[in-house]
Amino acid sequence: MLRPSAESHKWRICINIGGTSSITLCPPWPKKNETNTALPIGLDPGLGVFFMDLTVRALNSSLEYDDGGKLARSGTLNEDLLAKFLQNKYYQKQELPIGVGPNDFPETLWAEWRALAHKQGVCDIDLLTTLTELTAKQIALACRRFGGNGVAGGKTDDVLLRGGIIANTYFVERLKANLEEQLEVKIERIKTLDDIGLEEESWENAM
Repeated sequence: MLRPSAESHKWRICINIGGTSSITLCPPWPKKNETNTALPIGLDPGLGVFFMDLTVRALNSSLEYDDGGKLARSGTLNEDLLAKFLQNKYYQKQELPIGVGPNDFPETLWAEWRALAHKQGVCDIDLLTTLTELTAKQIALACRRFGGNGVAGGKTDDVLLRGGIIANTYFVERLKANLEEQLEVKIERIKTLDDIGLEEESWENAM
């Protein structure tokens, strides 16, 4: 359902974000009588919205998530903290398979990271901005590292995103910017399932 048609010459990067994130790198379907064909590549690179949501609740217990990314947009990215977070063992892996779940990024780790931020004088708003950037950047880094010849080096601008995070316009902007930087390509827009004729609400049931 996600692979581009045989007429396409570009791979499609399909990103699914919940508490953690997953990526499926989809080559086009093979052309008729084509035998040497690429296979899809999949991995769960790391965090999705889990730590972002925990930080939002720490800011305001009546909120469940960063509506539209307004809070993260109002903060300031802390590059030092971002670099430290990217040292997590899952972000340093160089070989597949990589699969993560909630137990790999537990709430206790978020508490450690938050304490580190506070020790460095970083407020929760800026922590939220930094965690939003972390999710966007680690996805882009994973696409470059594991996408191979079909994805990295300006080979594709076909990106599809699903999950409630598509309503977070700040995150979508940061994901687009990070992908453009890491893949050396200009992305006109990040697509949704609707763009390829699939209903967002039906997706998890279909899978």
